[in-house]
Amino acid sequence: MSTRKGPSRLSTSTDQLNAVYNKARWKRWDAEAVWLMCPTISNEAARRLGADWSLVDDAIRQHLINEKYIRELAEEAVREDPGSPALYLHASWWACLREIRESGRELRAALEESPPDHARADVARARDRRARDAYDASERALSREIALEWYDL
Repeated sequence: MSTRKGPSRLSTSTDQLNAVYNKARWKRWDAEAVWLMCPTISNEAARRLGADWSLVDDAIRQHLINEKYIRELAEEAVREDPGSPALYLHASWWACLREIRESGRELRAALEESPPDHARADVARARDRRARDAYDASERALSREIALEWYDL
């Protein structure tokens, strides 16, 4: 029977694992922020910024792959009809995706503070809802403009 006071070694180990996990998660989010801000960046340039492609989450990676294809379709729509808002809608859709990601980062940062900043978290949740609504609307408008259904990707 131990007479030692204070936290057990197991809880310290768990705390250390959580710290490593949180550090890796923030590193991944930072890498994703670089790729979302500049989806056409080369792998080498991104690596120099600390945003190695291997750090990017699969869902974000798929968005980056789709972005290139959708941008090409938007450019084609503008070539066919110079008055087409396809490129504007593409930029709006991409900005909404970035905003969703940034509001998620803001929410996580607010909740990881000690003590958690619930007021800031509520603001981040509201920002996320607005961004998701805008994303859905821009996705529908872009889909109509370039004649593509998202499930076809």
